[in-house]
Amino acid sequence: MAADNDGDYEYEVEHNKELYETPDKPGKWIQFYAVDEIDVKWERAKDLYRTGKLKGIYAIKRGIKCPRTSPTLQKYFQPLFFYCGPAYKEEEIMQYGKDLLKEMPYHMADTGHMYYKTNEQSETDTRCIGQETNYIYNIKTTPENFDPIPSTNTTDKFIDEINDEIKSKYNVGLNVGKWIQFYAWHNIDVAWKNAKILYR
Repeated sequence: MAADNDGDYEYEVEHNKELYETPDKPGKWIQFYAVDEIDVKWERAKDLYRTGKLKGIYAIKRGIKCPRTSPTLQKYFQPLFFYCGPAYKEEEIMQYGKDLLKEMPYHMADTGHMYYKTNEQSETDTRCIGQETNYIYNIKTTPENFDPIPSTNTTDKFIDEINDEIKSKYNVGLNVGKWIQFYAWHNIDVAWKNAKILYR
């Protein structure tokens, strides 16, 4: 594991230089995943890369830690970088991104997009020098772009956390209600763990 020039990330890298040459002025498509699913996604990305199914992608990296990134974000998410270029060939880069989504379905509810960032932007940290955006291309994604998960299409099954002492203390009876928070399914495990910690 080592530090690279992508925002000083510590990373794991997969790059077969005998098969994939580094293009001029490269950049990368970036996908963020919850920490509890990043291992599976990284293994999948490596398998696709090694079998030549990631068209136009010459290297992939998994970001582990970055001093410039907020500790809160790093606690819950890690990025995968999919390198391709040259960055100035927009049509090719956009096609690589679309092909990538077919092999690595992705959707992050907070942004609704997958972004392409140049290596130069990473080196200069564009947001720190006054630019509002730190990417040059993006592809709009939808929940359908993400891997499907089994669903019972019902709301009558729950995982409960009930403390009888707390329940009796607050005299919980029939005339009770609840506040409700909704999360994207790929964020729900982390949110549930935090809720249990606070409750206990």
